[in-house]
Formats: sequence, C-alpha cells, structure tokens
Amino acid sequence: MESLFDTVAGLPLHPLVVHFAVVLLPLAVIGVLAAIWMPRTGKRYLTLSAIGVLLGTLATFIAKESGEALAERVGLPQRHSDLGTY
Repeated sequence: MESLFDTVAGLPLHPLVVHFAVVLLPLAVIGVLAAIWMPRTGKRYLTLSAIGVLLGTLATFIAKESGEALAERVGLPQRHSDLGTY
C-alpha cells in the first residue's frame, strides 16, 4: 500500500526531503543568529529565517515518515539504518 510519504511523481520522497532539510535548517538557523547578532541589517531577514526554521523542521518530520515508508517498500539497508539512528 502506497503511503502519502512514499513517492512524488514516481520518485521516492525520502532523498528529496532529507536533502531539503539538511540544507535549509542550518541556513535558516545561521540567518536567525545573524539577525540576532546584527539587528540593524538582520531585521529584514529574521522573518524569512524563522519561516526557514519552521519549514526545515517540517521537512525533518516528513523525511522521517518518508524514510519509514521507503523502508517498508524496498527494505531497510542495515548501514543506513544504523547511521540514521544516531
């Protein structure tokens, strides 16, 4: 049975969302920190960075769910599973 988090346009959703979260979340946190440390110039980016943090957090949840759906469909590579646990 195909899950909501399994595929998008025939491609596995997990690798797409994982890379989105891995890139967006650190960049957004850097943006928030820059806005805090440089309030005069960072004020215009604070809202955008906060939205990035929220989207990155949501992408992390979707990555977890899509990874479980992908593992259900194709099996679980042991090494990848071990790395994802820690």
